[in-house]
Amino acid sequence: MVKSLSHRKEFFEKSPKTLTSKSLKLRWLSLALSISFVANSLSPGYADNLDVTQPFKPKSISPIELKRKEVIPQDLFPKMDLPLSFPPPIPLFGVQIRGLNAEGINRLGQNYFVVVTNTNYSNMNSVYQDNHLHGKSNFVTADSLIHPYFAFTNRIIAQMVKDHLAPDLLTLLKSMLTVSLADLKQATDLEVRDDIEHNTALLLLSIRLLEPQFVLPISDKSANSSASRLEAMAQADLQSIESAKTTKSAIFDREIDFSIYKPIGWYTTEPKLAQFFKLRQWLSSVSLPVTDVTYDIHGATGNNFRRSVLLYRSLDQARINGQPVFPLYDKICRAWKTLAPEVQYDLGKALLPNDYKSVFSSLTQDLKVTLTNLAQPFYRTKLLLSIRRQKPLNLGSASIFELGQENAQEATSVSFHLLPAIGEPEIIWLRQIAKYYPGNEAEAAISWPLALYFLHARTAGQANNVLNALGAHLDPQIINVLPELERLAQTPTLVQVVQNAADRRWRILETYFTSYPDTVQTALKTDNWYTHRLESAIGGWADSLMALAFPVYSLRQANATMNAHANSAANSPTPTALENKQASKPVFYHYLEPQIATYGRIHEDGEKLLADYTALGYFPDEYRERLNDFIRLSQRLEKIAIFELSSRPLAMSDVQLLANIESIFEKVTLPLPNTLHVYFPQKAGRQNPEDNGFNFGLGYAGCACVILQHDFKTNLGRGPVYTYYELPGKAITPEHWLRKLQFGLVRTPPWAQNFDCAQEPESKTQATKVKPRD
Repeated sequence: MVKSLSHRKEFFEKSPKTLTSKSLKLRWLSLALSISFVANSLSPGYADNLDVTQPFKPKSISPIELKRKEVIPQDLFPKMDLPLSFPPPIPLFGVQIRGLNAEGINRLGQNYFVVVTNTNYSNMNSVYQDNHLHGKSNFVTADSLIHPYFAFTNRIIAQMVKDHLAPDLLTLLKSMLTVSLADLKQATDLEVRDDIEHNTALLLLSIRLLEPQFVLPISDKSANSSASRLEAMAQADLQSIESAKTTKSAIFDREIDFSIYKPIGWYTTEPKLAQFFKLRQWLSSVSLPVTDVTYDIHGATGNNFRRSVLLYRSLDQARINGQPVFPLYDKICRAWKTLAPEVQYDLGKALLPNDYKSVFSSLTQDLKVTLTNLAQPFYRTKLLLSIRRQKPLNLGSASIFELGQENAQEATSVSFHLLPAIGEPEIIWLRQIAKYYPGNEAEAAISWPLALYFLHARTAGQANNVLNALGAHLDPQIINVLPELERLAQTPTLVQVVQNAADRRWRILETYFTSYPDTVQTALKTDNWYTHRLESAIGGWADSLMALAFPVYSLRQANATMNAHANSAANSPTPTALENKQASKPVFYHYLEPQIATYGRIHEDGEKLLADYTALGYFPDEYRERLNDFIRLSQRLEKIAIFELSSRPLAMSDVQLLANIESIFEKVTLPLPNTLHVYFPQKAGRQNPEDNGFNFGLGYAGCACVILQHDFKTNLGRGPVYTYYELPGKAITPEHWLRKLQFGLVRTPPWAQNFDCAQEPESKTQATKVKPRD
């Protein structure tokens, strides 16, 4: 090595000028590496690491340890870029606005809007009526159209259920029961009789939910023992449904949480609707796993695959006036899917009678032939494979709620349902996470903002931003349970939406998540207003489950009652137009919240509902004219919003419409304050069973005061919006809820408190009198 170094030194000394720059760099690099090797060989400790037996063995290097990044709630909610505006605050020092205290005026100057929550306006139209009375500018909100629209379409659906769907479903179930009873009479094998008895009890209970006084049509004395068993099973599960407890089902030989059958929302308003809701939940949640294994649990034998085939057989062989019932069944299914979105109550794939239809097209009226075929293992396996090919499984991870549990294999199972499983995904998820949800209202408000989770699952970008900011306060358990909500609330594709109005509520409400163009009013481009739209969206969702219009044109009678409520609230805070002490005459500028997509979706939904129910023969004709009114109004508002955003002047008729909007809504106005109670399962870990639940609350109509800029002038427009609350605990009666609102015992969610505020009574604030508008 020394010789090599001396040789290189001699070479550099003899021909320094003949070396190119590139070769010179390479030789210096070679020299540096050689010196580094010598230095390392002389460094302390090097001899200790040297393996003299293998002098050219490379030095061992410890592998780099890669630590797994700990997932935190913020990781679930990446920030979304929205076209926000950050206007300079408006100094409102010295400005007096009736109904707004110093805090409210300050928020108005900072946010360009503020929402007064404790208005005592029992309905949204009262805000417009007050504007007209005191000569104020109307800020016409989308909320004020969504509220009566949901209430009215819920009335159409309720009337359709009572007049058509429930009677047709009752007729279908009775015809199936007749076939099942005939098969029971023919069956001789004990296991087969047991399967048919369980199916017959299922049908009997379904009928009793709609017709409690129904008598089982068995006159043969030899069948008395079967009749008593059928009555016992049906009565046992009926009592479990009424008690809303988690217990073993006599019909399905497994534990069921019967609290899901408690009627909620507008289904609680009438006994017939409450009965139908129980049937809706019963036929949606119960299922028969498609397995070909006969089991014996605690003396109860049965073959679920055979049961599913026999239940399908009762539908296939049923007749009404000598005609097959499948056309009626298909019509019922189409109407059934408009009640709520399709969901999965269990982990497996759902199969329906139409999935069995092609496989069992050769079923005969002879029960013995059917049973003979089912008794052949090869034939049963062939049928199972055929069904699975028709509806292949999407293999993937099991539900997060089942990982590590014995029943994790159910995630790839197949179950038979008599009717499609329908329900509200958010409520199903809330019941699943009940064991994690805290019972303390203050703790739950910041650590479990349910509204934001629901909206995140519906792809609301602003919900992500708010949740990201709250990340440090969120319960880390959300990391484990949020994926299930996202799965349940999967947004359907456009094709699915066109073919099926399954989740019609969110199809309308998701328009609140779209961005505004630059031509919109400044207040509506701020971060706070985008957050306020989340409150409107979740308020609309809760309202869609609770609001129900008065039946058949008793609306005018109801208006008299609501006007009386409005008069009794005449002393409620009524903030006026933005004005200073020197202002003399207000300048009116009426503005429509430019939710173009919202108005478009409303008239599309109305047209589809009208067309679908008319095609089925289920549309209640007494509501046809009023629904057409909603369709025409939403179309007109859509055109006005388009003109506003394109900075085109409105026609005088459109200006007059916005100025006198209270005359339009007074025909459909409805009380707003209400609560939706969700019953938690008994095994949710609550110490006090009475507090085992959750309430979504809607308060009085909020009054949104918005700064409107037009022709270099500034006005303060006022319009009604939803006020929304979340309260864990037992169900709240309407009277108790109104007392809570009147005495200020509830608070809006923390994420909305930057713009929502309760104001002092009008008597405590100074006001400037304004000449009423003509």
